[in-house]
Order: sequence, then structure tokens, then C-alpha cells
Amino acid sequence: MLRKLKPTENVLDPAPKRSAYKKVNNKNHVGSGLSEEDEDDESEDDDSWNSSSVDESSAPVATTSDVRVRASGGSASAALGSSSPSTISAKINGDGSSGTGGSGKKRSVKIQTLSGVSCPTVTPLQMQEIERLSALEMGLSEEQMIENGGRGAAMMCLQALGGSRRIQPNNHNSAPIVVILAGNNRTGAYALCAARHLSNHGCVVLAFIAGSNHEGQLYPMASSQLRGFLAAGGELIHTIAELPQASSPVDLIMDGMLGYQYMVRDIVDSDERETICDLMDWANDNKAPILSLDMPSGVNGTTGQGDKTKFCIRPKWTLCLGAPKAGCRSRSTTGELFLTDLGIPRACWKKAGVKGWGLPWGADFLVGLEYL
Repeated sequence: MLRKLKPTENVLDPAPKRSAYKKVNNKNHVGSGLSEEDEDDESEDDDSWNSSSVDESSAPVATTSDVRVRASGGSASAALGSSSPSTISAKINGDGSSGTGGSGKKRSVKIQTLSGVSCPTVTPLQMQEIERLSALEMGLSEEQMIENGGRGAAMMCLQALGGSRRIQPNNHNSAPIVVILAGNNRTGAYALCAARHLSNHGCVVLAFIAGSNHEGQLYPMASSQLRGFLAAGGELIHTIAELPQASSPVDLIMDGMLGYQYMVRDIVDSDERETICDLMDWANDNKAPILSLDMPSGVNGTTGQGDKTKFCIRPKWTLCLGAPKAGCRSRSTTGELFLTDLGIPRACWKKAGVKGWGLPWGADFLVGLEYL
């Protein structure tokens, strides 16, 4: 059994920034990356079992760059049925079974923690409203949320890599290699924050930022996190040719390209779309397990459907940041689900119209989830 996860905490504090995106039709790739059972689930109405007070017409239009990756093949590991917090490590490592995510029957998807606490899903627009309220009305800055989420993602990676059994100050074994595929957006900022923590904890970390190779063109929060990552000893790579090849094993891939907000069709620049698709091919051909942040890249954060292209990540795990998104509809799409605390004030959930939100954390900042 791996060591128990330790709490994260708020550490930073400037003003929030938002990004927008223009949508384009991607005619270069056709087909779906989803199974029939996924499409069956996703064709039903998006009746997440909470209600939203957010007007969908107010959704922001974006300006930053994007990427997409698809996970290496194979089904996700099964979760434990036990509700004890100490089972998180076992869930990460695939001991036991959980949920009914493989069923092809239409159903109202519900999610709960391993300890049995109901965990409502939120739509992307709800989550944007929650983040806005947190930053503008309740004193939690965008940087604080990114720091909390990135630290939670790093903690989960360290557990997946073997925890203290493999990563110790005096360990003379080769350090684990982690590849971070980051988008030029908020999700990418979370991924780069996690990359810094992983570098500080003895991992060899390579990061590829899809959308820009020049810091001046980066989403502001991504740019800030990149500086910290490089100062921690991380390596930024600029071309797909620099990514490790099959002869150079990778221990873990983090998918932080698109998150819950963007799809491949949102990427205006054709060269950028091509780069993202190439990154997906690279990830799919790699045998390392993939951890997606918020949503697997290429999967719609509201419906759980693919991008009508053959490109979407197939992760072993998906780590939900703050709350599971409405697009989390089956284990066959998301892999095993986890949830990390962003430190969002309790009042935000109610004000944003999220019904049924309790306190899923208990004494932990990272909890395992299961589909019902």
C-alpha cells in the first residue's frame, strides 16, 4: 500500500484572467474516438442531476491556443469498492472493481466518492461561473486555484509512480520520467504547476506546450507556471521529434491540453491543429499510462461526446479539478475518476446553482470517485 496523500494549501494571490476561443470546423479528420456505448450514453439529454443558474448565452469566446492528445490504448484499471480514504492508492493501481461505467444502457449518470458521498457534476458554464465568483467576490484568486489544482495533480502522479517506495531523497534508482502535454490555456497552467512540483520531488519532467513555443505568446498563467517549472529543473521541448521514442520508456503522461472547455475544432490555426493531432498520435502509440486533467482532451465537457474526429485521449485516470464535469459519463471514456480540492469557498457552489453539493473531502484533498 502506498503512503497516504497529504493536504495541499493555498499559496498565491493575484487577479484572475480569462481566455476565449473561436470555433472552426475541422474537416481534416472524420470518425469518432468513442465506443458505441459512449455514444449511446452521450446521445441522451444533458440532464446532469444538478441545476444551473448560469445563462449559456454568456459563455466566453476564446483567444488562446490549444492542443489535444489521445491516451495509449487499453482499458482503465478498476476501482476499489471500499470507501476508506486509504484505498486511493489501491484505486490508482487498479485493485478491485467499481461502478457500472461499462453499461451501454441509457441512464442518468451519478457519481459519488469511495466513501459514499454524492458528488454532483457541473457543466462547463457552471464551473466558469464558480471560478469567476471565487476570484471576484470571495477572495480566491486564479493563481491560488491553479496552485491547489496543480499540487493535487502532482500528488496523484507521485502515488501512481510508486510513492515513497520509488521516490526518496537517497534513492539511487533511475528517476521516473513524466511527459507533460500542456495546452496554452488554463488547463495547461494546471499541468505546468504539477510539472514544477514533480520536478521538485525528484522526477525527470519534460513539458511540451501546444500552441506556442514563445513565452510572450503564452496564456499569462501558463507563462507564470512555465517560469517556475524551468527554475525547478524541468525541461521544455519544442518539437515532437524531441519527445521520447519507443526505445526510451516513459513512466507517465499527463494530458493537460484541452480540459473541459475546448475541442479540436476550436483551434483556428491549422498548423496548431496538426501539432495537436500529432501529439495525440504520439501519446496513443506510447505504452505509458495517461492522466487527464478535468476531461480527456477531445471529449466534450458537457455531453461527454468526442470531437467527431478520430482524436481523443483514452486515459487510465481522469482527475477532476474542483468538481466532476457533466461530460464524465462512463469509465470507458474517462478511466478511473478522482477529484482534487481547489479551495473554492462553500458559498460559491450554492450561488452558482449547484444542487446537492456537500463536503466530499473529509480529511483529504484528493479523493477517489466512482460511477453509480
